[in-house]
Amino acid sequence: ACVRRAIEVALVREAQDDEVAHGLALIDELETTEGMSPGRSLELYCLFLLNLNEFSYLD
Repeated sequence: ACVRRAIEVALVREAQDDEVAHGLALIDELETTEGMSPGRSLELYCLFLLNLNEFSYLD
């Protein structure tokens, strides 16, 4: 639920199921391979979302 909501807030559109699955996989990988806490891995995922080209706004 957090991943879906993060996508929707950051990108101002409905999250696609494959995007949510990718986000969950990335968070799981950060927790298992890097030993990050769930909160820290979600925080890094949110930073990832903010760095997507789709998020960028050019005037």
